Amino acid sequence: MAMSDAERQRAYRQRQLKEGTAARINIVVDAPAKAALSRLSRHRGETQRVTLERIIAEAEQSTVDALDAQGRRQYYEDD
Repeated sequence: MAMSDAERQRAYRQRQLKEGTAARINIVVDAPAKAALSRLSRHRGETQRVTLERIIAEAEQSTVDALDAQGRRQYYEDD
């Protein structure tokens, strides 16, 4: 018997988590933020996941670049 769309999606998500290549987050954001994410993704030809990952990486790099050596150590020790 063929899997339903929901079953296929559930299986995909489980594979991603088992492989350790992804971590799941569930969030609710304001509608304007969601609309902005949709626009950014569409404009850059990216998935929303890729857009979020890029924005987070850029924000982290900017933050780390502004820290001195002591601040960097503290930043990464907080993991």
